Amino acid sequence: MGWDTVRLRIAVYQLGSCSGCINEFLSIGEMLLEMISRNDAELLSPMISQLDSKIEGCDISLVEGVVLSKDDVERLREIREKSKILIALGSCAILGGIPGLRRFIQNGGMKASPITMYVDADYYVRGCPIDRYELLDLIGRILKGEWFKQEERRFTIVRGSIVDIEGAILRLDGGKCIVCGRCIAVCRRITSALDYAYRSIDTAVSTPFNVKLDESTCIACGQCTIYCPVGAIVEVDSTRRIKDILGRGVKPTVYIEPEAIVGLCEALNVNGGSYGKILEAFRRMGCGRIILWKPKLRIAARRGSVELIPYSEAEARYIRIRHPDLLGYMANPPILDDRDSIWITPCLARKISGGNIVTVREAARLLAPVDIDSLPEADFDEVELGGIDKEVVKAVGVEGMERIIERMKNGEARGDVVLYVCPDGCLYGGGQPYMEPYTKIKRGEIIAQIRDKIEALE
Repeated sequence: MGWDTVRLRIAVYQLGSCSGCINEFLSIGEMLLEMISRNDAELLSPMISQLDSKIEGCDISLVEGVVLSKDDVERLREIREKSKILIALGSCAILGGIPGLRRFIQNGGMKASPITMYVDADYYVRGCPIDRYELLDLIGRILKGEWFKQEERRFTIVRGSIVDIEGAILRLDGGKCIVCGRCIAVCRRITSALDYAYRSIDTAVSTPFNVKLDESTCIACGQCTIYCPVGAIVEVDSTRRIKDILGRGVKPTVYIEPEAIVGLCEALNVNGGSYGKILEAFRRMGCGRIILWKPKLRIAARRGSVELIPYSEAEARYIRIRHPDLLGYMANPPILDDRDSIWITPCLARKISGGNIVTVREAARLLAPVDIDSLPEADFDEVELGGIDKEVVKAVGVEGMERIIERMKNGEARGDVVLYVCPDGCLYGGGQPYMEPYTKIKRGEIIAQIRDKIEALE
């Protein structure tokens, strides 16, 4: 059987690399053909694609190398769009490899970046170069129609070292970490505070030089916590302090954001239309007034210029780290003036401001012992949603923030801009429950259930 008689289209694309991984792929040609024959499959001629070749639709695309230019980014995104399955080949494509160690960039060039910074890969084959037999095994499983999640694989060995990373808001427990890479994948799209360290069985997730999270580029957005499948990255817990407050009979006022109600309904398996049971549970625990609340934005408009309004301390940190030249245009993030109250929020970064800040995950742990289903429904004592002026622009996610910042630096933006660093906004904030498959569908359904009830209260 020759290459010209087969049906499955396999394309190999090279970005900035040494061709080592592609050479490993070429070396398995006969074994690959034998595998396809055994599985009663057909292939079309594989396409070894150079930089000037046309990108065609295919079943499997293998991409080697790092992204070095805007042209590479456009080419990579086109490959992703036209591929049913994309496989990242080798350390360069997955982690940046040796080119990613380049420290100095001249003449407006881009930092060498892994392809995973710009597109999602369906599968990975690690190594420098790759192991040809691991690639052969992966293609064989794809031909059989098998699907598996590489990012959540469990190691069957004991790692030689454990890395714990401390922080004032977040901490990484190296003993729990399974090095699945989910936290790294999401962090790369925001600030790249986390990455792989060491090699082989010593591979660990860490910050650069193992510094504390507060000393790295971490902005405490908490996205890593909602993607970690084993709870290895967690917020510094506030539940004990809240229990002490309630134990003294203080009856604190509770301010709770709408997105936090959604998260609690999800975490506690409560129908969105019955969120009043959760409010009653807070009262049974000893809380006082409960206010549905959105924080007030501190807008100090500068006529003729742009005011950047961080919705939390995470956005403020992002500007300080990435765009310190814009600090003069940045307002302060919102806070809760009533420091004796409890603020339940989907935003983990709000903990930076101090006070009794409780994430949705923490609130769910506080309410876990309560038999919520048996409770009657209560209602809010007050609603203070405020809202944002329609003329204020919302920049959601890092890409949205960077677009408005670029326009601002080019003198093309005017007015006030509210910044939300979390992808898709506060509904998926870093203080929400762990992100499982279909989470977005589930939260969308809960929002629909509670929307009418909340609008009736305003």
